[in-house]
Amino acid sequence: MVLIFQHDPFEGPGLIADMLEGRGIPFVVVEAHEDDPFPLSPAGYSGIVSLGGPMSANEDLFFLNREKAFLAEAGKRGIPILGVCLGAQLLASALGARIYPGEKPEVGWGEVRLTPEGGQDRILTGVDDVLPVLHWHGDTFDLPKDAVLLASTAEYPHQAFRWGDRAYGFQFHLEINEEMVRDWVKEDTARDGGLISDPDPILSGVKAHLAKVNLAGSIVFGRFLDMTRMEPPGTADTVLRH
Repeated sequence: MVLIFQHDPFEGPGLIADMLEGRGIPFVVVEAHEDDPFPLSPAGYSGIVSLGGPMSANEDLFFLNREKAFLAEAGKRGIPILGVCLGAQLLASALGARIYPGEKPEVGWGEVRLTPEGGQDRILTGVDDVLPVLHWHGDTFDLPKDAVLLASTAEYPHQAFRWGDRAYGFQFHLEINEEMVRDWVKEDTARDGGLISDPDPILSGVKAHLAKVNLAGSIVFGRFLDMTRMEPPGTADTVLRH
């Protein structure tokens, strides 16, 4: 059973859910922002996915604080974890790293460049060294202690990391579909303090970019889901340090 934390009605699992259904892997979505029944322990889950959201990982919100503790425990147990955007920041924070605003928002179709370690990583090996993505964030994070940097951009060097063998944080999005992109644009432009200055390049770029982003996502998520089918270790390979 894969557990998915969702933090906003419009930031669902997208391609990740499609692939879970296609592979016949059972999963459950916890609407953390709606105070859904929260699992008591990560024990028994084969994988955990933490999705994005418009809030900051630094906000003192009960459901975010509870999730950070949950992710820290899952990391200790060696359960596969994938954090996406806000989820990556929550994972980094759970592992003791600092979360803080970037110099300016990074929003729109773009790329990340894999580091040499990213090119050798078990879930990134085989994708292009320059990975097509959708950016949608204003915060960034320091690398957690003992984490390996996997991808960067010039503006935001910490785009992806691996901690231990099974915990991943991706600042960017590969899971999006066209409906999600249009919903995000609509919600962002209606929200005070939104990140978008001009929605037209994002909307007009769907046709040119979305298929490439989803192709990369299908490779990366497929390999992550392969990890969720592996026998979990009895104890974590890496010990959490604060």
